[in-house]
Amino acid sequence: MIDLSVESPIKIKNFKCKEVIYKCRGAYMKRGVGIALAVVVSFLLMGIVNLGGIDNGNSNAFPTGNILFVNSAWIPDEENDKYSSIQEAIDHAGNGDIIYVFDGTYEENIFVDKSLQIVGESNVLLSGIGNHNAVYIMASGVTISNFTITDGLMSGVLIDGDLGGHDATLKDCTIMDNGMQGVLIHNTYGNAIINCSIYGNPIGVKEQYSFNNTIVNSYIYSGDWGVFFDGCRNSSVEGSILYDNENKSINIENSDNVTIKNSTMYDNFCGIRLKATSNSSIKGCNITENIVGLRIDGSSNNTVTNCEIYSNIGYGIYITDFTLPSTGNLIHHNNIMGNGENAYDECGSIWNTSIGNYWDDYSGEDADGDGMGDSPYSIYGGGEDSHPLMYQIMIPSLFVWVDDDFNSSTPGWGIDHFDSIQDAINDLKDNGICYVHPGNYEGCVVSKSLSLTGENGANISSTGDGIFVTASNVTIRGFSISAQDNGIKIQNADNVNIYRCSAGDAIFGIYMVNAKNCNIADSEFYNNIKGMYIFNSSGIQITNDSIHDNHYFGVEISHASSHNQISDCQVADNGNYGVYITQNSNWNRIYHNNFINNTAYDICSNNWGSSYEDVLGNYWSDYGGSDANRDGMGDSPYMIDGGGADSYPLMNKITDPPSFVWVNPSFNSTFPGWGLDHFVSIGEAAAEVETGGSAFVFPGVYAENVVLDRDITISGAGSGDAIIEGNGAPAFYITGQNVGVYGFGVRNCWNDAGISIFGLNAGIFDCDVYDSYYGIYVHAVNITLEGCSIHGNSFTGLMMESAQQSKVMNCSIYENNNGVVVSSSSHNAFGRNSITDNSIYGLKMEQFSNHNTFTYNVFENNIYGLYAKQSSSNTIYLNDFLGNVIQASDSGINNWDNSGIGNYWDDYSGSDNNFDGIGDTTYPVPGGTNIDHYPLFRRAGFPVPYFIYIPSDNIDTETDVRFIDMSVDLDGSIVSWTWDFGDGEQSTLQSVTHRYADNGFYNVILEIVDDDGHNGTAETEIYVANVPPYVNFTWIPPDPTDRDTVNFVDTSVDTDGFIVNWTWNFGDGSTGYGKNVTHAYAGNGTYSVTLTVIDDDGDLAALEKNVSVWNVPPDAD
Repeated sequence: MIDLSVESPIKIKNFKCKEVIYKCRGAYMKRGVGIALAVVVSFLLMGIVNLGGIDNGNSNAFPTGNILFVNSAWIPDEENDKYSSIQEAIDHAGNGDIIYVFDGTYEENIFVDKSLQIVGESNVLLSGIGNHNAVYIMASGVTISNFTITDGLMSGVLIDGDLGGHDATLKDCTIMDNGMQGVLIHNTYGNAIINCSIYGNPIGVKEQYSFNNTIVNSYIYSGDWGVFFDGCRNSSVEGSILYDNENKSINIENSDNVTIKNSTMYDNFCGIRLKATSNSSIKGCNITENIVGLRIDGSSNNTVTNCEIYSNIGYGIYITDFTLPSTGNLIHHNNIMGNGENAYDECGSIWNTSIGNYWDDYSGEDADGDGMGDSPYSIYGGGEDSHPLMYQIMIPSLFVWVDDDFNSSTPGWGIDHFDSIQDAINDLKDNGICYVHPGNYEGCVVSKSLSLTGENGANISSTGDGIFVTASNVTIRGFSISAQDNGIKIQNADNVNIYRCSAGDAIFGIYMVNAKNCNIADSEFYNNIKGMYIFNSSGIQITNDSIHDNHYFGVEISHASSHNQISDCQVADNGNYGVYITQNSNWNRIYHNNFINNTAYDICSNNWGSSYEDVLGNYWSDYGGSDANRDGMGDSPYMIDGGGADSYPLMNKITDPPSFVWVNPSFNSTFPGWGLDHFVSIGEAAAEVETGGSAFVFPGVYAENVVLDRDITISGAGSGDAIIEGNGAPAFYITGQNVGVYGFGVRNCWNDAGISIFGLNAGIFDCDVYDSYYGIYVHAVNITLEGCSIHGNSFTGLMMESAQQSKVMNCSIYENNNGVVVSSSSHNAFGRNSITDNSIYGLKMEQFSNHNTFTYNVFENNIYGLYAKQSSSNTIYLNDFLGNVIQASDSGINNWDNSGIGNYWDDYSGSDNNFDGIGDTTYPVPGGTNIDHYPLFRRAGFPVPYFIYIPSDNIDTETDVRFIDMSVDLDGSIVSWTWDFGDGEQSTLQSVTHRYADNGFYNVILEIVDDDGHNGTAETEIYVANVPPYVNFTWIPPDPTDRDTVNFVDTSVDTDGFIVNWTWNFGDGSTGYGKNVTHAYAGNGTYSVTLTVIDDDGDLAALEKNVSVWNVPPDAD
């Protein structure tokens, strides 16, 4: 037990400070009181430790004086430091003493003129009894704690520097119901109000002309004003709550460098007001449910950051030039939400630095994903936040930023601003977003669901893995990664998305093991051992990546990796193969990629391109096939090492913009190449393809109005399959140069042309244009129309207006109201067209259309075949006019025969007696003075067959007949001849000699073919006479006797047939029949023997010879 009857030291140990010794005096102190005071001292000294540290800013500073006790029920006992009033204790205390006040009500005004610590027990009430100030602090280093201070006429506590009051501390006090201020701090410094409750005062705390004062962790409420700073500097309110104040909870006037930090202001008329104040800060505060959250008048260079300003009835922030303009105020990195009007600023305040504020009514977008809106937030009064935040600021954060230049002075440091990616990830809320500014960073591990975005220039360098992902539902984009192990490693994770990243100098650019349903897009993998390694993974989408210059393979798919897809990628210059697939990895799809200077290997079962209509083959730089139908795909497969094949390899490298595009109604956004070179709209495809590029359109009906305004070749699958409907406007509107259109059906352009051409050097080929107002309208130069069918158009099939130097070739123009109208057009050529069955004009020239040429055209079954008015110097020849009501009408001066060759008129009645193919009389053209001087006797372009033969009569089977070709081709040359002589013999010589083997009538035919492939046939009948047989015979023996039997031997011949009858007259009245006969003469003499023969044609011949028969003398016996 401590002996209090004598002077004895009380030591407080276990603190890192010197011993603190207090003296308790009084030898006659009652034993019970002494024990109680000992307990108080024990607890009191423990409180002093903390109190001293806060009050004096030094944890080693301790009072060293006496402890005095006050109890309103005591009789003062000065010798034992026992007093019934606080002021008595103060008067008897010395600097450094402690006054301990027991619970009770003390009605007095106290004047603290010494450096004391005055500590209340737990329920000490000090009433100023309506006099001036309840407490006067008039010395430095005063601490008052655990008091309730009330009923000061002026103030509960006055700390007055003019009276010597500085460095005072009010701690754990309640200061209420005073006349003017709860606490008045005047012309002083270093004072602190800590853990106090201040309410019911007109002004909770008024600080004027003071500096370096602090209000910490206090409640200030239910007054007219909460805290009023006037003419102060370097003071602060921190961790406090201010509410239910009729006017301003904090009012700062004529002050500098005041800080309001981590405090809450609510249910006040105005949360905080700055007036004529500068260089002050409002940080981390909640300002809510006030009439006005924050008001700034005539104040400059203040900062508001990390605050929650929300649910204020009027303005969240109100900045006006009510007195003087407010300039240079910075309001950023705050949540400003749900206020009647979030902000009003007519002073041009600064609402953002690198970041702005979160506004709950901001409706802009964030296309680049940097967490800030792409358009400013407009503030009433004229202010503007140029970088409004897209996400509310919170802890843990939903959106964080990383920059290797961020530091503790950065707004949001440690909240949503970091200098390390890993620190940011660790602090980020699940499914949050981390945005990384350009800089150099270490590798990181992603073990939670998040989105990690790097701005251009965000680099990761690691001696291990650059980014190691072990969580599902992760998106990473925009990083350049250099790593010694793996650039990116995804392990045992689903739904990981990698966009716009690059990884190089690693073992594997990206290594995916046991991964599922991931996307790798718009990224680059280069200079790795392997660019990508897909191991036992499925559902991986590899899209629009550049995979190049890797040492072994661009992509390896192995160990039962299936149902993965590589599409729209550039696979180039990899060491062994661009893509290598092995070890039972099946059902993968490799679509629509560029393989450049590397091939592929596939020993499994995979798809290297879908159907023809899908156009999902790949481009191979070493493919040597051809593309005959201009569909952009090779006509033969590309063979892949290991056994695979790309059935429809692309002919053109996939580029952006594309050099070749395809259009198919079945395409959709799931197709590789969608929006790049795969379209459902012809117009969109034409707009996207590069200048000079090509397009192919698959079968379908396309309701479009396509504008072709630059060099492009567009081919349809065929005029009956690829059909475009203009629905009132032109289906094709051509204004660009060098446009080519092939193989389309064009229809239903009711009020305009199916195809309108205004651009130079356009060509329309093999198109079917029908059911429009004009089929084709041309107002341009150097246009080619070829192989087209133009029919069923309501006004004119082909309208050429002010067209120059153009060609219309091999077209069928029929069943229109007018076939062709040529108006104000010159130097055009029309050739080999069929212009038939049009209601009025087959072809009409008008309005000074001059110097046009018309050849090889067929004008048939029109009212007017060709009608020319006010048009001259046109050349019209080698055309056919057939069955027109009026074959031609021409009131101008035109050339209808090209000075040697005219046209074919089916109503021409002249003759061609010289067989030169030209009528012997002219054909007058109605309507004027024009004449076709050389009308064709045969249809234009066809050769005129004709031949003669010599001799022309007395031909028999021994006559060599010379057949001589006399044919002519008026527009070229004859290139082949075929003779049929009618006896089964033929020849292909131009002129030929032939001998007939038998007599009779023969139909000789000559067929000729000219250099245009046209043929002609001439024939005539000739008679070949029979040649009689040549008769002769001999006999044996040559000198017969009347005892011999003579053998007569026929030696006759029939050169054009054979002999069918022989009749012998032996000259002795005997006859014989047959080819060879015998005869014996009865006596000697000379006999005239005649042989008559008849050949197979009935002609006969006879020959008489004398046969001498010698007598044989009798034999003498």
